[in-house]
Amino acid sequence: MEDKFLGLGNKIEAIKVKPLLGWEKIDDTLPSELLLTIILNDETVSVVSCSPENEIELVVGYLISNGYICHYSRINTVSLCDVEAGERAVSVAGRAKKEKFALPSRKAVVNVEVDGEESLRTIRKNKNFQLYLSSGCGSIDDLIIEGDISEVSGKAIFYQDIILKLNLETSSHQEYRKRIGGLHSSALFDREGKLLVIMEDLGRHNSIDKVIGYAFLNSINLSDKIIFTTGRITLDTVYKAAKVSVPLVVTDCSVSYGAALLARRLNLTLIGYARGQRFNIYSCPWRVLGK
Repeated sequence: MEDKFLGLGNKIEAIKVKPLLGWEKIDDTLPSELLLTIILNDETVSVVSCSPENEIELVVGYLISNGYICHYSRINTVSLCDVEAGERAVSVAGRAKKEKFALPSRKAVVNVEVDGEESLRTIRKNKNFQLYLSSGCGSIDDLIIEGDISEVSGKAIFYQDIILKLNLETSSHQEYRKRIGGLHSSALFDREGKLLVIMEDLGRHNSIDKVIGYAFLNSINLSDKIIFTTGRITLDTVYKAAKVSVPLVVTDCSVSYGAALLARRLNLTLIGYARGQRFNIYSCPWRVLGK
């Protein structure tokens, strides 16, 4: 998007401390944060803390992967509204003045109108939604861990030499993380290891939702694709991937015990610690072959 929001990074003065060299004033760049309110048919779904980019993809992916809507084709309109920054009084050399300033968390609203869907209240009641507090940035508040979700049926096979390349391929395309740090990345690959899209965000869940949203917005079949993500994989990540029939999820970091068990239950192949020349398979190893 254009510079409608804050951008992905804001500069700030800081002091770098090196015990052997002393203290040094520097200009650092820290990741920006956007509080994004998601509204579905005039009812508030959630407020998500995210990076101020690809908000539409994030919301579409969020609504689909969390079960609020069944498919992108049901969406009638999507509108994005920026909430302007406020004003504050500051003192300059003893004189008070007002200045525009960037709120620590900028606010925006995305309103999604869907035809033929039940009300949010009815969706939650009928599907036994439970409040779920995510173990990372983002909001996976109405996640159905024990709800109605089908097993992943994709029969695609993936080769280990392709899996070993995903970490470096993702890292080489992390444009914003290299410049400002503090961001997670999720990438979508095909079976041959071709990068289809990469998304970066403060929250690992948000980056995955952005990838899913991109796939639906661009009519990409996910039944033979790979999601590679940075950061720990927990229950919610596995749920999201299975919800949209992704057969293989890979991380360069750790995997929670619950995520491994859920992946086995849902017939999804889950791989952790995929960096260097190694990785661990925690479920459905039959999808991975040597070459």
